[in-house]
Amino acid sequence: MELRVCPECNKAFYARRAGEVVACPHCGFVLYDRRRKKRVRRELAFYFSMEGRVVQATLRDYSKDGLRIAYEGDALRPDAVIDISIDELDIHRHAQPVWSKKMSKSTVSAGLKLL
Repeated sequence: MELRVCPECNKAFYARRAGEVVACPHCGFVLYDRRRKKRVRRELAFYFSMEGRVVQATLRDYSKDGLRIAYEGDALRPDAVIDISIDELDIHRHAQPVWSKKMSKSTVSAGLKLL
């Protein structure tokens, strides 16, 4: 079992392992797990750059094709291209936001697709 958060109503619930179709017990929203690659959980501080700005962020998890990060600031635009450099994992690539949302007044969580 794993803890899931419904993107529709933002309520948490427990569901079977990822990879299955799951309906939110609170609102009925159907969640599909679109990830095909195994994700590795890793808390790691790093910096990314975008449009001449350098932003400090924390890596939450990653796979061969993407990252989940947290940082302070504004949500990323879907058409943004950012430069990721994480020396400890030998990741030096461009990435594009797949989703980005405010988690608190100052903290943003984002899913990035590595290009």
